[in-house]
Amino acid sequence: MDSEFYTTITQLYGQDGWLWLESLPSRVAICAKQWHLTDLSVSPHLSYNYVVMARRSTDNAPVVIKLGYDLNTLRYEQTALELYNGAGCVRLLAHDAQQQALLLEQLIPARPLSSLFPHHENSAIEQLVGIMKQLHTVALPNVTPLPTIADWLNLLEHNCPEIPVYHVHKARELARQLLASQQKPVLLHGDLHQGNMLSDHATWRAIDPKGVMGESVYEVGTFIRNPTQLLIEHEHAQAIITNRINLFAELMQIDRQRIKDWSYVQAVLAAFWQEQDGLDSEDMIRVAELIDQA
Repeated sequence: MDSEFYTTITQLYGQDGWLWLESLPSRVAICAKQWHLTDLSVSPHLSYNYVVMARRSTDNAPVVIKLGYDLNTLRYEQTALELYNGAGCVRLLAHDAQQQALLLEQLIPARPLSSLFPHHENSAIEQLVGIMKQLHTVALPNVTPLPTIADWLNLLEHNCPEIPVYHVHKARELARQLLASQQKPVLLHGDLHQGNMLSDHATWRAIDPKGVMGESVYEVGTFIRNPTQLLIEHEHAQAIITNRINLFAELMQIDRQRIKDWSYVQAVLAAFWQEQDGLDSEDMIRVAELIDQA
């Protein structure tokens, strides 16, 4: 098993995480049997979930088994996938709550949108706006169990001494103002960065939705701060971020300042998430500074 993935799960979830890791082979075997899967191979790119590539023996279709430790997070993703129903997003084929697993269609050749960075930035932004238009127009039920961006932003009210006080206070105040003036909420992907948009031959589709409710403009913030490490190391990082904000404002017909403010708040929130996970938030704070100056 990938050692970095093993370390991440055990650091986050302790003994329970270790037990879940130990149970993965049997969980995968159960899923493979009930969903008639063959040619199983573990993805070389693991983060917070265990991903297995496979073929469905009934029709030889390429599929993906995704197993996650956090059952609530997996349920939110399942709900979002069911609501999107393949519109702008990968399609959910089956699920098993007991095994904490989703069965998804596999996108081939799965070229990530990050492959367009930095030389085809405008094209990447145009692709993302097109995907957003599909994702944000799905019909929503009267009641949905999904969290809201207000729920996420509650974390900013906690103390985090590792993050500069200036950014904490500014992000808190902006978040309050933005939430108070939100437009009609839609179903957001919640993590629509370049690595979560893959090519399916001639089209691009999203993967790994978080499933969260909020106004449409919130969605672009994740793209604006990614790919974080490559972005902050680029000699024209400030110009890239400024161009992103300007082009999103033009294509979406949304106030530039609102895009900038949401992107800044999200960068600081992402820094909180990193500290919460025991990671260094320095790079994310640098992104927040670049957005602040855009």
